[in-house]
Amino acid sequence: MENSANFSNATQELPRGKDAVIMGILNVIEVLVGVPGNCLVIIAVLLSRKLQTALNAFIVNLAVADLVTCLVLTLHIVGDWARNYFHSLEPICQVALSITHTCIGCGVFTLATIALNRFLLVFTPRSTYQQIFRPRHIVIWIILLWSVSAMISILPPLAFNIGKLGFDLPTQSCLSLTDFPTSKQYEHILVFGFYPVPLVIIIVCYTGILIKVVKHNKRLKHNKEPGGESRATCSNERSEFQIENTSRKEQIITPMEIRVTKNFFFVFCAYVICLTPYAICSFTKCAIAAYTGAIVIANSVVNPFIYGLNHPIFREVFVSFFKCRPVPEPSTILNCMKRMVSTDSN
Repeated sequence: MENSANFSNATQELPRGKDAVIMGILNVIEVLVGVPGNCLVIIAVLLSRKLQTALNAFIVNLAVADLVTCLVLTLHIVGDWARNYFHSLEPICQVALSITHTCIGCGVFTLATIALNRFLLVFTPRSTYQQIFRPRHIVIWIILLWSVSAMISILPPLAFNIGKLGFDLPTQSCLSLTDFPTSKQYEHILVFGFYPVPLVIIIVCYTGILIKVVKHNKRLKHNKEPGGESRATCSNERSEFQIENTSRKEQIITPMEIRVTKNFFFVFCAYVICLTPYAICSFTKCAIAAYTGAIVIANSVVNPFIYGLNHPIFREVFVSFFKCRPVPEPSTILNCMKRMVSTDSN
């Protein structure tokens, strides 16, 4: 029986399918893990001036998108655990899916922007990099990321009747309705909008960075003197590497920046692992089709753990939180909070 026929009933008892139960459990786990994890990333940047950089503005944007995705999962959980169909499930699912798709898209575009940021850091003079990523430009960039994501996610069903969002009775989940004629077209729009272009940008940027770093390392070995000392600029105290920039001023990238760039390569790997199943299953039948949505959202959950394990500065700030130590280079916000607490205690 089609959804349109079922929707005529005010309420309808829903049999609890195995997929719906598993999805409900997965969504609860993702909320419980993803919300505190992404909050931790945002709070870390707000409280430590050491983390307040152009790059980390995009990290915060990614964390906000991931946080909203996890929070909106609570609306998906309502659908997953509903024992009866009722009309209010429709607007709940429509709002939840619109926000979820927009946030996931914004997160993907932000990952591509971060890769581009790392690429420009290596291949352009420092002055050019700083000019491109001025605070005003970053704000405009972030607004564009959200705007483009919203247009890809919301306009097709809203303006062009491509796909229909709601409570899908066959899967008992908030989805693009499987029996709607253009539902597959909508899935393809999401896949082509959020997957191949950012993927190509990320691969090109990280490949370019890898080639540059490999060439630099070979040059260091070639320049090494017989006594074992290197003629290339290298300082244990300052830890700076000089990377050539043909026909331009030499760019300098520190080992810390290289480690940060490697960290975001791991974030990219998580993105590929989490989004590829959805992309494949949107074009062909597959056994895990019912769970690809939860796998996509898992990408919003794992990012904070990648920062905590691999990003040296985030790890330092996280450790200061958990061990109740002073935050390194406290921000103006944290200093104001300290003064307020000190004033109240007096």
